[in-house]
Amino acid sequence: MKKLLIINNIPTPYRTFMFKRFHELGPTYGFDVSVAFQARREARRAWNPDDMDMQFPYSISSGLGFGKKPKEFFNYRTVNSDIIREVASGKFDFVLMAAFMSVTNWITSRVSSGRTVKVLWSESNLLSTRYMGAGVRSLKRMLLRGYDINALPGDRALEYLEVIDPEAAKKPKLWLPNIVDSSLFVERTAALRKQRDEIRQNLGVADDEVLIFGIGMMFEKKGFDLAIEAAKRIEGKYKMIFLGDGPRREAWLENIKFSGLADRIQLPGQADPQEVARHFAAADWFFHPARFDPSPLVVIEAANAGMPLAISTQTGNSPEAIDDGRSGVLLDSTGVDEMAAGIRKMLAVSPEERRAMGENAARVAREKFDPDGVLQRFFEGLLAFESNRDHGAVA
Repeated sequence: MKKLLIINNIPTPYRTFMFKRFHELGPTYGFDVSVAFQARREARRAWNPDDMDMQFPYSISSGLGFGKKPKEFFNYRTVNSDIIREVASGKFDFVLMAAFMSVTNWITSRVSSGRTVKVLWSESNLLSTRYMGAGVRSLKRMLLRGYDINALPGDRALEYLEVIDPEAAKKPKLWLPNIVDSSLFVERTAALRKQRDEIRQNLGVADDEVLIFGIGMMFEKKGFDLAIEAAKRIEGKYKMIFLGDGPRREAWLENIKFSGLADRIQLPGQADPQEVARHFAAADWFFHPARFDPSPLVVIEAANAGMPLAISTQTGNSPEAIDDGRSGVLLDSTGVDEMAAGIRKMLAVSPEERRAMGENAARVAREKFDPDGVLQRFFEGLLAFESNRDHGAVA
């Protein structure tokens, strides 16, 4: 069996599903998969690993190794000496990690580890280079050269590598988008659509109103403030509901109330997966107006649910999810005028066209984001790289 180690920051609900599928499918392709977490939690997140389905081999680092107690909080200056030693031992055939996420990853990318194949896991896109100085660019270029394979969620991530280091971007590539438990959104949303009229009525949405639904953290990166400002300029029969919580929610609620938009825009707060599925079932659009978001899971969830997608071009997985306009429309989140134009474009789409877009979004989800298909291609790509290397086809 080939041994694959995945280095990750902390356990999260979505990542634990992904790692569980890695572990379950690995033996089919000859892989024994384990995960090394750098800490239990992050201070700014409420997730607790004790509440998660951690049915896969994993360890939680003790940090600098001065004791056996797992490190409680991760930050980007974290140094995990036990993880570094594990990689340096050379006992793993493959190690998968994000290049720039912590000092541990910086060191691990450069440490000598025999014939271990190091796989870069990068979700960043070109927007990450906007404020990158020469020193940071030089550091990242050096780190990229410590990897043998690039594992990327889509074209935007490859563009990012090409800007940082064109030579590193030429290394063998494997596509590794984020994955979600697709059955939850396919089956749950399909069942709830039978109650669509009742759900819309409970949400205060009239039959002839277009319901635009989004979900995400309430801060500027996600772009919901642009949508609120744009709504001040757009007449028509539509409502917006944005689920989620965060530091800007209260201020945005005040803005909505002050602007007389309380009957048009709702920010109900955090919601559980069942409530998200209820909104998928009721909505006419899934809306993701992010100023910057490398590879959001909610886009994949919405595609699985068969939602027509309205996504900003600044969203990293928009090229794969939108599929040349067949599964939705692209928006521009560079300003309020641009966002208003995008919302008007959504409102101009007929119900029949939206229905077709939703069907295409579900097809895209099956073809590009199906968990088993994604991991099969990944495992087979690792084996192909190793075979080519052993036969002298890889330098």
